[in-house]
Formats: sequence, structure tokens, C-alpha cells
Amino acid sequence: MAPVTMATEREKLHLIDQLTAEQLKRKKYALYAAEAEDEDLQAVFSRLAQNSAKREEKLQELLRETGLSIQPH
Repeated sequence: MAPVTMATEREKLHLIDQLTAEQLKRKKYALYAAEAEDEDLQAVFSRLAQNSAKREEKLQELLRETGLSIQPH
């Protein structure tokens, strides 16, 4: 991925908002997977949680490239 050399404050805030949303989705999906009784549902929610974790990592990388670093919650 090409480095982000300049990002506006608005873009940085948007990245932070997106990261926060992904963190919340990952936590909820993991909770749903743990509470689901159906194995197929557990698998779906686990996969969704993993996908959110990957998006979190990408957003963290973008934030680092803009000079920001957000600690995971």
C-alpha cells in the first residue's frame, strides 16, 4: 500500500471513527459467536469477527501512516 503522506484532520477523524466502529463490530460478533448454540451461526459470527479484525489492522496501519496511533480498547 502506498504511504499516506498527508491527510486532513477530517480524514483522520473519519479513520478513527471507522476504527472504533470496527472494534465494536468485532466485539459484538465474538460475543454472538460465543452465545450462539447453532454451530453454523457460530462459524458465521466467528468469520465476521475475523474480518473485522483484519479491517481494524488496515485502519491502524493507515492511522500510523498519517502519524496517529490509536491504542486498542
